[in-house]
Amino acid sequence: MRLLDARSQRFRDTLEAVDAISEPYAVLSHTWGKEEVTFQDMMLPNVIRKEGHRKITETCRLALEQGLKYVWVDTCCIDKSSSAELTETINSMFDLYKGAAVCFVYLHDLEPQTSLGAGLKCCRWVKRGWTLQELLAAKKVRFYDQSWRYRGSKESWIKNISNVTGIHPAALRGLPLQKFSISERMHWASSRETTRVEDIAYCLLGVFGVHMPLIYGEGRHAFRRPQEEIVKHSNDMTIFAWNNRKVHPCCAARPCYDGHPVYDDDSFHDGGLFAESPSNFCCSYDIHRTNGVGLDAEFSLTNNGLKLKYHLYGLDLPKLSFPSLEYFLWLGSCSGTGADEKRLCVGLYLDKVGPDTFIRRPDSSCHYIPKDRLNGADYISSSSRPTFYIIVDPEQTMRDSLPNPRNGSLQFLPFVRRANLTLLCSLSDRFWDLKENMFFSPPSGTYIYAVELGYKLGNDWIEFVALCDNRQTAPTLRLFDINAFPSLYTWLLNGSQRKDCPRWREIVDVEPEIKKSTNKLDFNLDGRRYLVQVKVTTHSLDDSSSEVMYKAKVSLRRLRSRDQFHVEESSEMSENGTEPSDWTLSASDESSDSDGGCSLIQETSFSDGEV
Repeated sequence: MRLLDARSQRFRDTLEAVDAISEPYAVLSHTWGKEEVTFQDMMLPNVIRKEGHRKITETCRLALEQGLKYVWVDTCCIDKSSSAELTETINSMFDLYKGAAVCFVYLHDLEPQTSLGAGLKCCRWVKRGWTLQELLAAKKVRFYDQSWRYRGSKESWIKNISNVTGIHPAALRGLPLQKFSISERMHWASSRETTRVEDIAYCLLGVFGVHMPLIYGEGRHAFRRPQEEIVKHSNDMTIFAWNNRKVHPCCAARPCYDGHPVYDDDSFHDGGLFAESPSNFCCSYDIHRTNGVGLDAEFSLTNNGLKLKYHLYGLDLPKLSFPSLEYFLWLGSCSGTGADEKRLCVGLYLDKVGPDTFIRRPDSSCHYIPKDRLNGADYISSSSRPTFYIIVDPEQTMRDSLPNPRNGSLQFLPFVRRANLTLLCSLSDRFWDLKENMFFSPPSGTYIYAVELGYKLGNDWIEFVALCDNRQTAPTLRLFDINAFPSLYTWLLNGSQRKDCPRWREIVDVEPEIKKSTNKLDFNLDGRRYLVQVKVTTHSLDDSSSEVMYKAKVSLRRLRSRDQFHVEESSEMSENGTEPSDWTLSASDESSDSDGGCSLIQETSFSDGEV
């Protein structure tokens, strides 16, 4: 740090670290204008002719009046030709202002006849990025108008400054910034600007207590780096609580409880995990950490994305006609209005794109839901804190390295609500997508997936498990009754969080009789016979490629006499998504069984050998 002697306007002979300075000093906070005086200009005899020299002279005068011998002015006290000195100064600037005896704020556009209360909101100073940390860090701040007349102090104008800047009054009074959430601090900078795009990142280093090298020329990517540094040192989940489009913080269109924010039609974000600029946090002014939220979160950046060990919730989609859940990541809380005050949970909806791998929903916005809805939701895993990944840059990653997540996947088609057929749970959590009711393509063809299904008939339940056999080119399905093979069901349930799914040989070792299972299953309830069957069909994903996905159609039929076969209810849906009508088969279409019933499909043959 290089100090300027207030009397001689000459620099001290030596550079000193901020924490090593023993002499009290004053600092200047201002906005840059024309003909600012640089470090090199101070060596020239005609430097006083430059317009910006008056700022230095007046700062020295005010310092001497306060009994201070030294001053620091950013225009002339940094040798910007030295990248090392520039980097060191910017990384320590918050401490530099914090250590000052007084900070003089020069408002060049505040006219003498205008009061500070009325004119501050129109001053350029409150819109600049660098002045944020100067206002927050300095303990004693004095404001001066364009004629260098004293107009008041930070302490005497806290309420007005808070209203204009959006900064919490407690932060202006000196409460440690760590007491405020990451998103709230980002909001303070959301309406500020810098001349160089990289500086909107560099001017916030001290606000978040992080340090990093400066790389001018990296453009908007510069704002990614401080966020990555914050993640390394904090588990505050509100760093992800931003919206993908600009929304003015005073706009009455607060994001709705159903998760559909109202916003202007600009600054669209592609769905990456980190924000592109502080402006994305303009609606995050009252998002705060909640007791228990994020306090036990563990996350770190890896080459696979952000690795988290944290809670994921499954929220119902009530508008759909089949069981489905949304993945919801709870970030924090905020205040509602009226009866909902302090009852809103803020979070993100995630899309699953592979085993334990997610992306932030492409619309990227935060979603606000009532707290009681989250209290009634379940964790999506048998482990309350599963380990999973969120891809940082999905557009780049999925284009360069990730295959199409639907290629080779197996999806269970929507169930008709009136049929009472329910997908109860997956017994292979890592490879199952709750929202799409889909298994991802297995990393190994020998893996066996399992999903539990249930059918309600009156007061009774038919519960069974579908095993997805991936040993052949296309997946095949085997069904078994939970009551018939309880030991196998328990074994699969206890292993739902295993890193790898079981192999066929392991399943056979647990229950040898499973080799006799097929894609249909008979049940007897109160003297009535029912047939559950599943059929897998192949669907092309793209006419221009060979990628395919598979769809499983599950149905339940009541079996009657061979000349009076009747379809009780079916969960199959037609290709256009409509529910099929009940229908009957003539006797000529039926195939006989031993006790006079009938079967609609031919048994699928399976190979018992391991591939």
